[in-house]
Amino acid sequence: MAIEFHCPYCTAVIRVPDAFAGKSGSCPKCATRLLVPAVSPSAEPPLPNPTGQTTTAPVAETDAPLPEQSPSATSGSVGEAGLADIPVLNTGGRPSVTRSLRKKQRRRKSQRVFAVAIPVVCFLLFFGVLGIVFFATEPELAGTLTGTNAGKFEIPSATVSLADLGLTEQERAQAQEAFENAPEAFLSTQMTCRIRLDASDLTTDITIGEGFALFVVNPAVNQHLAKWIRTHRIEINRKRLQQLAENGANLCRDKVAKAAGSQVVFDAQRYRDDFGLNAHVSAFGYVVEATTEQQRARCVHEDVNGTLYFVLPENTTQYTLAGRKIDGRTTLFPGEYSVSVAAGATPPMTTTDIASENDTEKETSELDATMEESEEMATPTDSETDNSAPMTKKTG
Repeated sequence: MAIEFHCPYCTAVIRVPDAFAGKSGSCPKCATRLLVPAVSPSAEPPLPNPTGQTTTAPVAETDAPLPEQSPSATSGSVGEAGLADIPVLNTGGRPSVTRSLRKKQRRRKSQRVFAVAIPVVCFLLFFGVLGIVFFATEPELAGTLTGTNAGKFEIPSATVSLADLGLTEQERAQAQEAFENAPEAFLSTQMTCRIRLDASDLTTDITIGEGFALFVVNPAVNQHLAKWIRTHRIEINRKRLQQLAENGANLCRDKVAKAAGSQVVFDAQRYRDDFGLNAHVSAFGYVVEATTEQQRARCVHEDVNGTLYFVLPENTTQYTLAGRKIDGRTTLFPGEYSVSVAAGATPPMTTTDIASENDTEKETSELDATMEESEEMATPTDSETDNSAPMTKKTG
């Protein structure tokens, strides 16, 4: 004999053998836990309901503690199947094997992600801390330096070969003839920059103006500043040589046009500063300038020891050494130093560990190598030994 009843939650018809009366189990359709009703043999037939399904009036449930059963589950009405074929309620409530495998796969993926992500995060944090420590401990390019008045020291000449300016053979011949017949001079209150022809080279001479004096400072005595110069000199010198060649070539073309009778207006400041003074300095002298309350001055000379020379008012006792804007746009040197002028008229000639530009030029452009070769071919005088600029040949 079978017990037939409805699930109170999903209204599915459930039929189980009467041996399961009073026992608990799960609905095969909605998995709700419920008790199998106990029905007496004389129970009335089930009454019809609006859904068209039959129900059986439940009888009193037994309170006796019975073990749960876990036969296989079925859903919906069982129909007219025999009692031996009617499955009982699914009382296990365990998840399927497929679901368990999926959970394990998701868990493994999460573990793999954490196994990779944690070392990467730790690696980035480590280098982030190193970067913060490095930049926090990097020395500031600021402080004080001591300079002197150079007295009657004369700035040696600087020479640039016409062959290093990128001119054609015809342009070089025309420029050589034009400068040979008439040197060019660019005047200012601070100085006179005279450009003349010496054999096949353009030679620049600097003469200090009245009321001004030559002041010198050696930045290499500052350890942090010397390190910055060594680190950046190749990059800076490449820019300097490029500007030197461009302005020298334009100066030659303007000079040839003027000699041919054309009305040419020279850009005096450009040719004086970016060619004439440029030929007298090296990397650091190219990127800095000296400023006082009334004067701003480019470096007019830099010797092989790294000593810088500036033309300033003769009564100057203090000035600022800072980066200048290249072509009015970029400042390549980020530091700023206050320079106090010491008593006396002897320029500092401290030998530093800054490499000569001959070594630098081997690592830069073809123009550098050509200038280096011309410097080695020149025979310096006694005054050149200590005071020649490293970029070009010098004459006393």
